[in-house]
Amino acid sequence: MTKRFLLFCAIWLAAVPVARGQMTGKIAGVVMDANTSEPLPGAQVIVTARWQGNREVPLSRVMGAAADERGRFFILNVPPGVYTIKVQMIGYETLVLKRARVHVNRTLEINARLKPTVIQGEEVVVTAPEIQVRKDQTSSVRNVSADKISKLPVESIGQVVSLQPGVVVGHFRGGRSGEVSYLIDGIEVTEAFTRSGRTVNVSPEAVQEVEVITGTFNAEYGRAMSGVVNIVTKEGGDHFNFTGLVNYGNYLTPHKDIFIGLKDLDIRTKDYRFTLSGPVFGGITFFANLRYQDNLGHLNGIYRFRPDDYSDFHGDSTQWISE
Repeated sequence: MTKRFLLFCAIWLAAVPVARGQMTGKIAGVVMDANTSEPLPGAQVIVTARWQGNREVPLSRVMGAAADERGRFFILNVPPGVYTIKVQMIGYETLVLKRARVHVNRTLEINARLKPTVIQGEEVVVTAPEIQVRKDQTSSVRNVSADKISKLPVESIGQVVSLQPGVVVGHFRGGRSGEVSYLIDGIEVTEAFTRSGRTVNVSPEAVQEVEVITGTFNAEYGRAMSGVVNIVTKEGGDHFNFTGLVNYGNYLTPHKDIFIGLKDLDIRTKDYRFTLSGPVFGGITFFANLRYQDNLGHLNGIYRFRPDDYSDFHGDSTQWISE
């Protein structure tokens, strides 16, 4: 019985697609003396906290590295997000870099210049600027973070992707919809039959970052000709966090004189979204997302949230209703 169970597990794991897309970023740079520009071997670079909106949350699992003899350092496997990074060394002022953003599949470059000091002084706090243009990038890449998604008037990740340059309703750079590869946490979830869309829909509240590649992508991405959509989901934090969203709407229009024989037009669509995350024990965290949708009467008109009035029909109303 045990052998059969192990054989079943081996076959099941072999059927799971191999993770190909990157889910993390990298922090790299050099630490130098501010006066002499000499490298500072042994300087410590520590990621101390993560930003959740305007709140700075300390990390229980500290990530960091020490500079080598040339003053260079790198920190691998950093989840996408906004962090506070501390650079320190004995005999020098401590440099604190706040709101440093790490993108998936990218490297955040930090060139730290520390000033010598005899007495331990105050920390030098610097706010990291957002890198708008990458001179070493040859591909067309757009990274949309969780805080940007929360500010967009969208209800799905597909709508976020459609807002990016070069994308029109699932078509990348004029190509067919079946020429796009979709990945979630590095695993391909492209619909296998027609390859037009995803087999797994992720709620926008559960997404940490969306990477949209519309051309000249690396060899790590296969089975794609027009573009790649790489979705990275959120992870649990060191503190409990709960979010909730309830959305009620209707189809255009709620006026009963538009559709003959249809008199009862109550709320036709309901959308409930909830997320809960936090620690468990021993450094283990969790993130849970729940979404419930109730859609009624989708043939009664075009879907709109909170319509205020209806339009006069000057064309074929049947075609308008069936859209």
